Amino acid sequence: MKILVDARMSDDVRASLSNYGEVVSLPKWKGLPEPVSSHPDMLFYPLPDGKVLVGRDYYNENCEFFSRFGDVFTLDEKTPSGEYPFDVRFDCLGVNGVLYGKGGFVSETIMKCYSSFLPVNQGYTRCSVAMLGNSCAVTADKGIAAALKNNGIDVLLIRPGHIELNGYGFGFIGGAGALISDGVYGFFGDLYTHPDGKAIAEFADRHKIKAVSLSGGPLSDNGGLLILREAQSR
Repeated sequence: MKILVDARMSDDVRASLSNYGEVVSLPKWKGLPEPVSSHPDMLFYPLPDGKVLVGRDYYNENCEFFSRFGDVFTLDEKTPSGEYPFDVRFDCLGVNGVLYGKGGFVSETIMKCYSSFLPVNQGYTRCSVAMLGNSCAVTADKGIAAALKNNGIDVLLIRPGHIELNGYGFGFIGGAGALISDGVYGFFGDLYTHPDGKAIAEFADRHKIKAVSLSGGPLSDNGGLLILREAQSR
């Protein structure tokens, strides 16, 4: 499989991820601030039908890059650009038929794919949530935690901060890792450098998810990652 990652992903994390598939750096997008200009969770949205939504301008600017992946990508007329909240067009979270995101700023294409939409105050919704599975999540955002719990998701609320993101005071837990294979959730850095690292690992274990640290050092928000299975990219 192909694993599309932030251009700034550390070599150590890349080396760990290469055990699961081919690691591919994403081109930067001029419409986003430099520190997050190649963050997967801001540039793409995996649709329920298996296609991956990407903004037309970003796609057209990098046609040669995208051509290697076949027809997996589908285009949105607008590309996330500018300052918050105009950059959160794809940074929403779909779980069990419910879409969570910033009201008025989520892509209409994504909205049409879900039976219901639940607005939350935190526009960086997907960035803010580590979805360990369809029934369990980790977040430092109280509003998102409450919304998920109301829809039957078991949520571990952690302390904010303690995650690096160059150019910003701190990053988010959702951008600091991803589900990298069945039952394995990888974190970009050493999970136990976070003050709630042990609690996160124990919470994951209760849900039969193995939390793994993909490198040493502090957790880093790299905007998650985008996995393309072989069947998708043919």
